[in-house]
Amino acid sequence: MNKRMLAAAAVWAGCLIMTPALAQNDFPNRQIRILVGFPPGGSTDVMARMIAQEGRKFFGSDMIVINRPGATSTIAISEVANSPPDGYTIGIVPSGIMTLTHLFQNTRPDLIDATHALAIAGRLRSGLAVRADSPIRNVKDMIDAARAKPGAISIGSPGAGTSISLITRTITQEQNVEAPIVPMIGDQQVAIALLGGHVSVATSSASGFAEHIRAGTMRLIASMEKDRLDISPDTGTLIEQGYNHSVTTLQYFMAPRGTPPAVRKKLIEGIRAATATPAYVEILKQHLAEDNSNLAGEELDAFLQKERERALVIATKLGVVKSDPEKK
Repeated sequence: MNKRMLAAAAVWAGCLIMTPALAQNDFPNRQIRILVGFPPGGSTDVMARMIAQEGRKFFGSDMIVINRPGATSTIAISEVANSPPDGYTIGIVPSGIMTLTHLFQNTRPDLIDATHALAIAGRLRSGLAVRADSPIRNVKDMIDAARAKPGAISIGSPGAGTSISLITRTITQEQNVEAPIVPMIGDQQVAIALLGGHVSVATSSASGFAEHIRAGTMRLIASMEKDRLDISPDTGTLIEQGYNHSVTTLQYFMAPRGTPPAVRKKLIEGIRAATATPAYVEILKQHLAEDNSNLAGEELDAFLQKERERALVIATKLGVVKSDPEKK
């Protein structure tokens, strides 16, 4: 091989070595997909679409939202986990789905391990609501009605593997009442079912009931948070009403495991920049959500791991674990 050929080969080899680094430095140079595991209109979808709108200003590339509803969002998240780890496919999900769902359904138990947590999109506020014409005015009324007519009081939830569903199930079991919890696909379906008289009570994030409370067609009977909701300041929390439970659900973005650190860093910076815009803050207010966490990256991953361990302890104690999550 002559000197010219050797030189050309060296240049080509150098290009091959440099290509991944150059690709990372150039990220993004094409469209970014955001996968959402719920139908359009719910809090997860609304946050994703606003991030896509505001994120374009930071990334300089289009971001599109793709809805993949089903299996309590795990269809979408599994697609994220199985996508090339290049930063061009990311997802958004409520944290409880990643820490709880595998305990109730035959879904992958390793979704936290198969993805990198990126950044928080917001903290979801949640509660229990009824139709405005319902005689139920607080949680005690709900429990008393369920005890008087076993099975007559049904509770709609946005998914079997959500944290608010687990807390609601915990309360009914502790009170030894039969009140079927009906899993649906997202908060909007729960709201439709409640307004249509198909369920007696809705347990959901505020995006499912906020506009209806403002319109006077629903009434909040409890905040599931440690504090009251601004939309109904006279309505007590579960704890204030004598039920020692609360829930905190974070909406967060994730990327496939193996996504390069430089790409993850840029995604985190872009998401945080988008969540700080006035337009995004206004959307959070409309859906009674909050952006009150600086968790991101490895710290967020560690938080999720601890929440998963805590959820397993609670679910095992209640006897509601579907099967051994380590054997799936």
